[in-house]
Formats: sequence, structure tokens, C-alpha cells
Amino acid sequence: MMMRRHLGFCLLWLCLSSQAAAQDPLDQLLKSLEGMTLPFDVSGLSSLGDPQDYKKQIEAVTEILDSREGIHSRTDVDDFEKTQIVCNALHLLDEYDLPYVQEIIGRLSEEEHWKRRERALLAYLCAKRDIQYDTNVTYLLESLRSYEADLESPENREVAWTVRDLCDTLSYLGDIFILNGDPGILDELFAYASIAFGYPAEYFSERLTGMLLKRPDLFVSFLARSREKTIRDVTNSIVFGIRNDSVRKSIEETLQNAGERVEGREKEVVAHLRAEVEALRQQWVREPDATNP
Repeated sequence: MMMRRHLGFCLLWLCLSSQAAAQDPLDQLLKSLEGMTLPFDVSGLSSLGDPQDYKKQIEAVTEILDSREGIHSRTDVDDFEKTQIVCNALHLLDEYDLPYVQEIIGRLSEEEHWKRRERALLAYLCAKRDIQYDTNVTYLLESLRSYEADLESPENREVAWTVRDLCDTLSYLGDIFILNGDPGILDELFAYASIAFGYPAEYFSERLTGMLLKRPDLFVSFLARSREKTIRDVTNSIVFGIRNDSVRKSIEETLQNAGERVEGREKEVVAHLRAEVEALRQQWVREPDATNP
């Protein structure tokens, strides 16, 4: 798999996402709504987090989501910002583990007029709550397949946001796998390892490493049944996702423990992974600057 760091592109990515990363969804949402005249009351958002007033909070968030068409019709707000308002509202709704919220999310999933970024997030919220699981996971998998392998083409004017959408999709699928161990998701992500390129490849590698750490037995078992090329591609991704010695040690310990529980082909795959991780350690010994502190 072709993977390398694209400094210029990553700097572009960081510039576009740093402001959002610095705030939580509530802070972002309140800032986005400042100065906007809205046909509903969102004052309940100010008390978000107060368990005594959760109904008012949920009502305010739901009002925003139900008014998404009106939000998207506004000409005084940037298109990306409008989508972020809806996504931040979905993230806030996700913080409530209540049957009432489960019903709201289920209702929203049956409605139309969602932007792609919003629909992907909604599919994730549904899948992890087992709401129409197959339908929503299928949506995310089809979304993953729809992205081009090379998203750094200069002809793509919205490349940064497209990359962000792709990384969100990878994150959603990785989280769902960690939650329920869906082998169908693992199969698709293993296939993606063979085409990942540029910044998405870096992001994907870190997600794949996390999946191995959280569900090592299933990960190894499924990888052992894969083709040799897939094993090589996934191994390269995992090694590429090891950013420092702390992560390397966690991976080494996880693989050592996994190796004690398996036999046959699975044991061979674990030995192969351990050998590649050890090769990385030796490279860092020879080239200290090759690892991040």
C-alpha cells in the first residue's frame, strides 16, 4: 500500500479542522447560532448537562434537527457551517442514553433531506443503538466505497471536506466494530487498506491500530482467513499507525497475549505482525528521529 506523509496537505487539513477540534459540540453549536434569527427557542441549550432540565435540552436540540431544511435554505450562512450546526445537534443528542432519545433518533433516521455528512453521522448513531442496524451499516459501507482512492487531486476543489467526511466514515465504522465485532465491517476495512492513500491512510492506520487493541482475537482470526496481499496491506497499515513507543508497546503486549491463545494459521499471522512491529522498534533504535515522542 502506498502511504506517505503529505505535509502540505496535512497543514491544510489542520487549518480547516483546528477550530472545530478545539471546541466541544455545544460550544460550536452555540457559537454557530449566535446572531441567527430562529423560529424556535434554543435557550434550553444553555443548561445542557444539567440532569434536572434534560427535557428542555432535548427539545431544543430536536427543534434544530427538525428545522434542518430551513437552516440549509439560509443564504447568510456558509454551507459547511450549516451542515456543522446539524451535526453538532446530532452529537449533542447522542450524549443522552435515554429511551426517549432512542425514539427520536429512530424517527429522524426515517426522514429525508439530510446532507451526506449529516446522514453518515445519523447512520452511526442508529447503528450503535441497534436501530435498523443492517440498513445503517450498509449505508456507511456504501459511502466508504464511493470515495475515490486518491482524494488529493487538485481537480477536487472541496478535497479537504471530502477527506474529513471519509475520515468520519472510517471512524464510525471502526467504533461500530469495536462495539459489536461485526466481521462484515472488518472485511470492508481490510479491503480499504489496499487503496488507502495520503492523509486518509494515516488516519485509517491509527483507527486500525485501535481496533486491534480493542478486539485482538477477532481481528487476528479474521485476518488469518484473508489473502496474503490483504495480510500484507493490513500489517503495513498497523505498523504505519504506530506513532510512538507507548503505542508500540501496547501493540506488542496485545499480540503476545493473543499469540498465547491461538494456534495454526492465526499463530503465524500473530508472529508476522510481531516481527513487523519489532522491525519498527529496531528502526527507531537506529533512527531516533523516526518516532514521535
